[in-house]
Amino acid sequence: MGFATQPVKQTSDVSSTVYAVGQYAPKVLRNLNAQRLKNQFSDVGLVAGGNVIRAHRSVLAAGSAYFNAMFTGGLVEEQQELVEIHSVSANILSLLVDFIYTGNVDITQDNVQELFAAADMLELDEIVFGCINYLKQQLHYSNALGIYRFAEAHNRLDLLETALRFIQVNFPQVSQEEEFLDLPKEHLVHFLSSDYIHIDTEFQVFQAAYNWIIHDIPTRRCYVFEILSHIRLRLCSLARLERVILECKDASLIVALRSIQKDLVSNKGCLVPLHAQPRLCAKKNILVIGGSRREYSPDSWGRAAESTYETIEKYDIFTGITYNFHKLSNHILLVNFIKKNSIAIQSDL
Repeated sequence: MGFATQPVKQTSDVSSTVYAVGQYAPKVLRNLNAQRLKNQFSDVGLVAGGNVIRAHRSVLAAGSAYFNAMFTGGLVEEQQELVEIHSVSANILSLLVDFIYTGNVDITQDNVQELFAAADMLELDEIVFGCINYLKQQLHYSNALGIYRFAEAHNRLDLLETALRFIQVNFPQVSQEEEFLDLPKEHLVHFLSSDYIHIDTEFQVFQAAYNWIIHDIPTRRCYVFEILSHIRLRLCSLARLERVILECKDASLIVALRSIQKDLVSNKGCLVPLHAQPRLCAKKNILVIGGSRREYSPDSWGRAAESTYETIEKYDIFTGITYNFHKLSNHILLVNFIKKNSIAIQSDL
């Protein structure tokens, strides 16, 4: 039986078709990786930390713009059998080469920062984005400031904004971590002066600043007036400030705090600004007290009866939860309205 020597007769309007095999390209890449691991057809060795990682120039150039420029731009590395890769450890470089051949990389807490920096240098954007997403998922009170500073150092605005938002929303918890005490002064001032840190009371901000100062008193005591100028001290309790002063062990810091205390009491504002405006994201409660409403009765044509509210409702803007705070009676006298984030109620019975 012979083969047909004439073209196959066209039986439909379709003159051609694309036959696509989705797994073919991955199979080729797997075979190339197998050849690499067996050192078959490899034509370059990447050197890091004294270790040599064998690979194929064409595959490296196809997977990385950095290697493409190195091996096609007329550079000396184009002809070298061994190419030194600086500023990257052997372990990290091995992970990156594995990724170029497989598309997979294991990102861990221990390697994420070094992996990010190396991938950024080698222009492996997929790994860079993977590291950024990993760091976003790992944000915690204990590491948020470190991630923020890392993102700032590498000019990664998306990670920077995510970390900043986390710090702002969780400032009371973040400020109690070791990372906060190790902040450079400029970063500390940035957070203390922010209108967007979520706090229950302004004293939390004062306490955070005070803890930062006493963490390294010999070096930081000279910054006390500068640092505290970013605190809304008018909104802090003088009694709590007094307790801090009484517990302070450093004589020069006590003198500074006493002078600030006197400045507050005298209302002069000579040493630190007497800001009285609460931060935009400081915790605030909206209170609904008493009042009445008309109740409609479908069984009556008469005037709707009046109903008096007998509770105080407190709406927490942080949680969005409304609480029934206190039941009113005909003999209640409301005094000291909204004092220290609470209501004092005195009965005349």
